[in-house]
Amino acid sequence: MAASFADHLSLVDPTNPDSTRPYQGLHAVSPILIGLAAPFVALLMLAPRSFIHLGFVGPAMLLVILLAALVIFLHGVFTAGRVAGLNFDPAKRTVDVIETGLFSRRVTTLRFAEVAGLRAIRHFDRDGYEYVTTELVLASGERVVVPMQPSDAEMASVRSMLARR
Repeated sequence: MAASFADHLSLVDPTNPDSTRPYQGLHAVSPILIGLAAPFVALLMLAPRSFIHLGFVGPAMLLVILLAALVIFLHGVFTAGRVAGLNFDPAKRTVDVIETGLFSRRVTTLRFAEVAGLRAIRHFDRDGYEYVTTELVLASGERVVVPMQPSDAEMASVRSMLARR
């Protein structure tokens, strides 16, 4: 699935077309938990006597909420997920690689000079059935497998954008 907006090309995973939207899924859980706990932490710091009648339960619940938010945040930072989309912007001469996971969304911006090309590779399984994988090839030789299958016109558009270096 692709969308083209005034010389801007977006290739999106066809199995999940909404995956490139910010805060889709559970991406916002960590900020929501921190926002939920922050007023109570401030109250605990400014007026600790208000928590005396709660005993151990009040601060323990805040600690659990903050630890859950921290664990979810760290999980999102260290596990980017899978590639959900590519945005080619010839005006800025950049490619945005959008990776999404259960609790994370990461956008890596690459300059056109860092990208060698986008290519489709034909493979055959043991039974002789053909399948195609698409790779974003970087100038360093690294290959990023992407889940979308661009059409011939989209591949030609990407090649022409990258050729205008």
